[in-house]
Amino acid sequence: MFDTLSAARRLAAGGIGRDRAEVVADPIRQAVEQGDYVTSDRFEAGVAEPRTEIASLETRLVRWMIATATSTVAAVRPMG
Repeated sequence: MFDTLSAARRLAAGGIGRDRAEVVADPIRQAVEQGDYVTSDRFEAGVAEPRTEIASLETRLVRWMIATATSTVAAVRPMG
């Protein structure tokens, strides 16, 4: 349970005006009550797909580099 009164008081004590502190505390309460925040599980699930994509791109890049190096060596190598 998020205590908006306590949060507003702490914000006011920190130098934010009372009216602003109350305005800030309410959306925080709503987010906490709705569970509208990122847990470590949700974060890990969210980064799993980009990690997979990065690994795939890395593999393609390494293959491209090897093919380019091989082609360069073949083109530069003197004949016979």
